[in-house]
Amino acid sequence: MRRLFLPDVDAGRDAPGPLTAWAIVALLAVLHAAPFLITFIEGDFARDLDQATRIVEGSAWPTRGPVLAWTLNLGPVWYWLLALPLALTHSIVAAVAMVALLSALQFPLAYRLGSEVAGRAFGLAFAVFLALPGLASLQGIWIAHPSLVPSAMLVVALCSWRAWTLGSPSWWILSTLASGLALHAHPTTLPVLALPLAAAAWRCERGAHPVRWRARHRRLADAIRAPRVRLRGERRGARPVLVERVVRRDAFLAGPMGRCVLEHRLAGARCAGGGGARGTAGRAAGSRLALAGLYVFAWPARASGCGRATAWRLPVLSALAACAATIAMIVAVRETTRFYMLYAALPPFAAWLAAATGALPSRAGRRVGWGVVPVACALGVSVAVSCAWTLRAVRGEIRVPFVLSAPANLSVSVPRGYASLATLAPSDLDRIGARVCDAGRVRAFGELAGILDMLLNVPGRLACGASSRVELGGTGDGTPLFLVVADAVPAGTPHERLGAFALGRPGQVVAPTASIPLADGTSYPWRKACGPPVPVAHRFVTRGAGTLVVANALPVTCPMTIRRIAREGVDAQAIERADSRIAPLPDGEATWDVDVDTGAPHAVQIFTIAAPPGGG
Repeated sequence: MRRLFLPDVDAGRDAPGPLTAWAIVALLAVLHAAPFLITFIEGDFARDLDQATRIVEGSAWPTRGPVLAWTLNLGPVWYWLLALPLALTHSIVAAVAMVALLSALQFPLAYRLGSEVAGRAFGLAFAVFLALPGLASLQGIWIAHPSLVPSAMLVVALCSWRAWTLGSPSWWILSTLASGLALHAHPTTLPVLALPLAAAAWRCERGAHPVRWRARHRRLADAIRAPRVRLRGERRGARPVLVERVVRRDAFLAGPMGRCVLEHRLAGARCAGGGGARGTAGRAAGSRLALAGLYVFAWPARASGCGRATAWRLPVLSALAACAATIAMIVAVRETTRFYMLYAALPPFAAWLAAATGALPSRAGRRVGWGVVPVACALGVSVAVSCAWTLRAVRGEIRVPFVLSAPANLSVSVPRGYASLATLAPSDLDRIGARVCDAGRVRAFGELAGILDMLLNVPGRLACGASSRVELGGTGDGTPLFLVVADAVPAGTPHERLGAFALGRPGQVVAPTASIPLADGTSYPWRKACGPPVPVAHRFVTRGAGTLVVANALPVTCPMTIRRIAREGVDAQAIERADSRIAPLPDGEATWDVDVDTGAPHAVQIFTIAAPPGGG
């Protein structure tokens, strides 16, 4: 008889049943994975998708991975991993779903590891505290290979634990292989990985089951090697039959780094007043207050774990030491500390919280232990925050914290506030690829230009390969397509709804007359920063009702400042949506003046969306 998992140890009287525990773990995994499928694609992940697409196309066979801190490259495992779902499905959604699944594995891994180390109650607390809102939430909002850091670390920890417990060289070899993948996820995992690997290697060399092993570990080893089970149908009172159970030695492979497509906007003041930020300020403050209460509640437990509750002394101190070592590594590895560098501290921090609450008095009255209180509170906060974020995103708005911006350096300060952004999910990118593929040669306007340029037209390349050709703007040959926020499109105008955006064909194209080729993708970032801004003026005449759109084809590398939009010499009312400025067009003829400051005059796009006859 074969078993995938080792048995739980000392589940305890307060531990939930296995089905209940696994249901909670599954809920946490689903809520963690959901944001991956409805959030945006940023610059680093766009680079990774391009490299994976090149593998699928057979045009490149990368031997180096993502660049780390602009100094060295990680291995190419991440690119080849992404290439698997792209080769099978030619879908960006499939690649994102694979990353989401691998990242969500951290919860069953944490529960399994905790159950084997200290019982089912500890394992469930470990998984719940791993889902606390904050840094853990950013793994699904900002998709890149650091999103897999916790899962990779927990694979190493689980394999190392089994190597230590069983004295098994096989599990130790698996742990070393997994540690290589974890280091590819991010080098900040090194201090947490080094100690378990060294300890497991020492135990494998010495052999398992030393004389002074604690009874808990002795029972675990006995259960693994030859547990006594009563066979179905055995007569009551008969001698139990010894059944040798061979442990099935599986290992999870995980591996995964990055920046932000909206980084110049997230750092700007114009994002600070996003529509949803003010309305949710009270709820955000309440969530932070609840989390602070959980941390304060855990500190007396730490003292208990290091004093009276001797059984918890080693887990509490070990997890706290691992967390401290990880933070020391994060501070020392480079001058700038970015948010994704802190992912490596999440598993030891969650383990410390779980051990600290487990060290609380075991019983309160007759029914429940004190440790259940912070775990239940943490579960409630995590589920509430995850559901609220997901529902907001489904309605077309994503709240992105300013900590995601490129200038954010956590070693100096923590940026406050959020930017409210319109959604464009990975499934919408697949639909864009299909439309671009159907159109053949495309001239992209509005948000479509910046998105396809950042993605190097990966959506179109996946849909129909080299036959998909895209240029940015222009009035030459090809099908013009725009992407703007849906509420900017006049009622009745033909368009396709994609998330919070609308895809359609522009009416009159004012500028530019010459198109810009897509970035070539031979270096990263694809485009270098443009020169100093210069004033650029456009005067033109429109005929007919609709919408005027002033956009930037290169919003990340060459930000544009719109100084004036005037109609008949009078400033017109224009609203800002995403990276575009939008103004209504009157019925009939009108003369417009548009003045901007930009380092890339050829990237200024001015076009109209015509209202249908008798409408808008």
